[in-house]
Amino acid sequence: MPAPQPDAIERHPHLAEPLPPGWVRVDLHTHTMWSGDSSTTPDEVEEAVIACGIDVLCITDHNAVRGAQDLAARLPCRVIVGEELRTHAGTQFDPTAVEALIGVVERGATTGRPTG
Repeated sequence: MPAPQPDAIERHPHLAEPLPPGWVRVDLHTHTMWSGDSSTTPDEVEEAVIACGIDVLCITDHNAVRGAQDLAARLPCRVIVGEELRTHAGTQFDPTAVEALIGVVERGATTGRPTG
């Protein structure tokens, strides 16, 4: 992935910091116009990804995967589909299972080690 562009660095100074070896730039939560709560177009997402030097983009649209599918074919980064677990706890997902999974993930983030 190309380095972040100067205009992006001006808005987000942390992008100027070099990444440690083996690290990648990841955006874990992005909505597109297909989400219902965003008006961000595919062109705008593409511009931001390129400007910021994003390596992995998680499209977390509500009840839609079209944004991720369409962008995966055109972006210079890996695109993954996200899910807002707590948003659907009690409707689509068992709330006890959601909190248990989040607890496991959070403990792993705290220790810096995989939790598996």
